[in-house]
Amino acid sequence: MIISNCKINLGLNIIDKREDGYHELDMIMAPIAFGDKIDIICYDNLGELDFKIKNNLIPIDKSNTVTKAYNEYFEYANKEKRKVKVYLEKRVPRQAGLGGGSSNAGFLLVEMNKQYKFYSYDELLLIAKKIGADVPFFIQDKSARVQGIGEKLVFLENNVKDKILLVKPINIGISTKLAFSYYLEYKNDIKKSKLDIIEKAMKEGNISEILENIENTLEQIILKKNIKLSNFKDKIEKKYQKKFFMSGSGSTFFTFINDEELDIVEHINKKVSKKYFTKITQFI
Repeated sequence: MIISNCKINLGLNIIDKREDGYHELDMIMAPIAFGDKIDIICYDNLGELDFKIKNNLIPIDKSNTVTKAYNEYFEYANKEKRKVKVYLEKRVPRQAGLGGGSSNAGFLLVEMNKQYKFYSYDELLLIAKKIGADVPFFIQDKSARVQGIGEKLVFLENNVKDKILLVKPINIGISTKLAFSYYLEYKNDIKKSKLDIIEKAMKEGNISEILENIENTLEQIILKKNIKLSNFKDKIEKKYQKKFFMSGSGSTFFTFINDEELDIVEHINKKVSKKYFTKITQFI
């Protein structure tokens, strides 16, 4: 059993919408020490994917990123399928902006390639790109400046030691596809994240510099469209007395906490546990 960890975005800029319908991105992604539990067994004999999810929380059909990753891995080089067993315990909420499904796919691709060794690293990235924009990031699972549609990665040094608080409304999820569909409507009224400054601040472990320069194009768009989520952000900022930022397309928000704030935050988390998903974690 391994942890298929998720990520947060320390800044996300949409550069423009491409002619092929995808969006050109420039963002910083960083892996965090929270994720799903996944057990993967790869066999040498021919066979099919044996995929089970604890409590049947989500479908395991062709729309699932694990199923997609399995099929793409063998189809890319026209290889006969091998028997692979996957048991997944979902802990990352759906439609959370944390890349839970992308992480599952990325970890499966890496584990299968350890066993079968069909592809180089670059080829594995090409397969990951076919599954989803965030999947290439999880092939290396390191802090990175991510550009293009997720396939261009430059790895970064991250020396931030503060803990990370994740807070998500239990009954509000955001469709990534829907969030991106609003971009053209608001593209001329968007603040850009200063990613070069954030890169330097990550290396120096300078939280205040990071906080001053984070912007998320999708957050700005979504909060204009979704009053419930906008109100939710206002509520948690008042409750925790902290500035929160959306990860990816949401609906999870995050902030940083130091050791002196842990007791206060844990106390608040207990009070809101029935309304909000909360988790204290850290960078990997």
